[in-house]
Amino acid sequence: MPGDALNYKYLADELQILLGGRVDKIFVLDETVIFVVHTTVGNKSLLISASPSSPRIHLTKQTFTNAPVPSSFLLHLRKKLGGAIVKSISLVPFERIIKIEFDCHNEIGMKFNRVLYAEIMGKYSNIILTEEGKITECIKHVTPDISSVRSVLPGLSYSLPPQQDKATPFDSETIANALVGFEQGSVANKILSVVYGLAPATIKAVFENDNFDFPLDEAQAQNIAKALKNLYYISPNPCIVTIDGKPDYFFAPLGFEQVEFACTLSEAMETVYEQKQQNAAKTEKSARLGLLIKNAVARTEKKLAGFLQKQRECEDLETDRLYGELITANIYKLKTGLKKFLADNYYDGSVVEIPLDEQLSPQQNAQVYYKRYNKKKKTLDNLETQISASCDDLEKLNSAMQSLEFSSEREYPDIEAELDAIGIIKKRGRTVKTQPSAPIKTVCDGFTVYIGKNNVQNDRLVRTCDKRDIWLHTKDIHGSHVVIKTEGKEVPPAVIETAASHAAYYSKGRLSGKVAVDYTLLKFVNKPSGAPPGKVIYTNQKTIFVAPIKVED
Repeated sequence: MPGDALNYKYLADELQILLGGRVDKIFVLDETVIFVVHTTVGNKSLLISASPSSPRIHLTKQTFTNAPVPSSFLLHLRKKLGGAIVKSISLVPFERIIKIEFDCHNEIGMKFNRVLYAEIMGKYSNIILTEEGKITECIKHVTPDISSVRSVLPGLSYSLPPQQDKATPFDSETIANALVGFEQGSVANKILSVVYGLAPATIKAVFENDNFDFPLDEAQAQNIAKALKNLYYISPNPCIVTIDGKPDYFFAPLGFEQVEFACTLSEAMETVYEQKQQNAAKTEKSARLGLLIKNAVARTEKKLAGFLQKQRECEDLETDRLYGELITANIYKLKTGLKKFLADNYYDGSVVEIPLDEQLSPQQNAQVYYKRYNKKKKTLDNLETQISASCDDLEKLNSAMQSLEFSSEREYPDIEAELDAIGIIKKRGRTVKTQPSAPIKTVCDGFTVYIGKNNVQNDRLVRTCDKRDIWLHTKDIHGSHVVIKTEGKEVPPAVIETAASHAAYYSKGRLSGKVAVDYTLLKFVNKPSGAPPGKVIYTNQKTIFVAPIKVED
């Protein structure tokens, strides 16, 4: 985000609408303060956030409520600024600090001047209230243990953060001298190393695509210095630009071709930060579901490894049975006290050395081997069931993980339903009915093709589509169910191939060069009773080998 001094210079101009307004309400939520100011044009809400992940200041249209237990900072602001009049709003030159002066009155009517500093500086962001140059309170206390450079505590004199050893955008001579002779590399990065008060996004937007002749001569260096200074005289035209799939706000288009204009810079900022919060919530939920599945996979794999180890330990059960038989067959030759004996194996004619417990009688030794045999046989029978169940669980979990990879936030309830069905999570409370999520829909040569993004959608496709439709699925690997709506018409091979390519992409084989995809009429696809979501059996299939292709957005 280009939340630099230049951006906040234009924002400070926008905030002049608050001048003369009276502070009506104050909200404090975590590291964010909201002032509701009654102005001549109605109530305006000013949001100031010192959150390290999204520090900012702008007008907002959101509504807020305070926590049940007010924080000490909220109580302090109410006492010091409740009913105060906004006197002035200005930017500390070339700093990401907005200074707001208030005219205040105490209980006996005496007038005071108090100043709020909104320092928007990444993880060092803070909201600081001062009176006569002294800090009365701040949302973050910075002790000498935290920072040896600058302490921020009630009672201390307020001082601005230490200045950087760089030039301001108005120091054209220093900038030009630093750029002359620059030989190669990113000019934008070079500018950032010389100038402070401008964000990388702003510099790159202005200079990243310019063609320079290296080394930079004096004329080019002076033109760059002049362009930096002129940024402070651009008429604001707030907009939102999508860069690398992420929205960003700018006070003006700055050369971007595709922009979405906003009425105000505050509106652009709020839109971008709301999108950021939504994406963060989506990422958090996706990560939570992914972690649940990964942990379940790890547990299941560990359990399966234990079962397989036990299975290997029981593989010699036939030896125990043979030893019991040979002891019984030769019992007339044996007596108590023997540690071993040699017996002729009447199955293959070999001689077998059988260990014996000298403390037991021949009959008891035989019973020991028979008991071992029976115990191992019973264990193997149980293990077969447990191993099969664990393999089924792994298959379901891997399928759920793949569903999560292709699903959007709207499909997350489907994933949760999948995990609930296999016992990974337990849904609590009443289930709120929502509109069923939709599979991917595309059209190929006049034929509609549906692609399930998770097993709930896969089940729905199999259940609701016409039995004359063509169903496709990757052969022997996890993947989406794909259905071509035929409407009773014959489907050209090219359409089947395209649909198969989509089935290959939305599967675990999408990184392969060629993927085998089965297809058949939907009437030959059946879901076994009690089968988990997405599990079907099918017959009369044909197989085609195709390269994975993603559906175009």
